[in-house]
Amino acid sequence: MMLDYLDTDDVTSLSTNDILMLMAKLKQSRGPSKGLDLIYAPIKTDYIQNNYPTTKPIFACYTKDEGDIYITSEQKKLSPQRFIDIMELNDIPLKYEDVQTAKQQSLAITHCYFKQPMKQFLQQLNIQDSNAQLWLAEFAWHDTSSAHYRSAYHILDMVFWFGNLQILAAHQYPTTAHLKFLSRQMQNDLANFAKSGKMPWPMYHNERRYYRTYQ
Repeated sequence: MMLDYLDTDDVTSLSTNDILMLMAKLKQSRGPSKGLDLIYAPIKTDYIQNNYPTTKPIFACYTKDEGDIYITSEQKKLSPQRFIDIMELNDIPLKYEDVQTAKQQSLAITHCYFKQPMKQFLQQLNIQDSNAQLWLAEFAWHDTSSAHYRSAYHILDMVFWFGNLQILAAHQYPTTAHLKFLSRQMQNDLANFAKSGKMPWPMYHNERRYYRTYQ
């Protein structure tokens, strides 16, 4: 596809716009893929500013097992070398022995594409402005005995943020008092942040990297 559209087979020569164009062509021919959107989409585009004043409070949250929605089972994993090659496209070096299993590949995606970049983003903002108002949270609720909710995977937190616990009920999962409390707590925190620009726990700072766990 690179040769067909760009007359090159050198991945390192591709610009952000080249990659986005190839992604669009691939999506047309093979259909949408969450994995492709995650792994091949360039993180930085031509429109991103290197230095942007932090004038507004920022709240960031990731789910503990983000990668589980991309690598769902041993049958869905990539070969170790293929996984390494793809991650290297974004300058992410990994060891062969660390990406053998589906769980290892999922953990690598969680750490390298979600957790680490999010923390680095907040840390960089704090370097630029020591008074930046930053908050971080992790969504970690899961139930290992459940067929559908064995891990805190990507977007599961949306059920709780928006109070749509009926989604759990539709999958024959009981909406317990704890789940209702957790959902209300998350919604209250978010509503309070929208109104006041503050979260009810200490701010994230490079000297004290505090975060809240929802579980």
